[in-house]
Amino acid sequence: MVRCLEKDFYHLLHYYAFPPELWKKIRTTNVLERTFWEYRRRTRPTQVFPNPESAKRIYYGVTDYLNQNWKERPR
Repeated sequence: MVRCLEKDFYHLLHYYAFPPELWKKIRTTNVLERTFWEYRRRTRPTQVFPNPESAKRIYYGVTDYLNQNWKERPR
């Protein structure tokens, strides 16, 4: 385990290259987990989409919403 940490040490701390106000948001997978949860929440009621374009619209809308609100408040 120590060898693995030594080998990937640079990658473990890479988030320090970003502005300090973003550290808390990017050091975990919470953003990804929240995104996948929101996709599931929006697509479950539909279950079957009439065509691929309708599914793409849902995913685009969710992604756009999350991108616009990501910097405003922590999730």
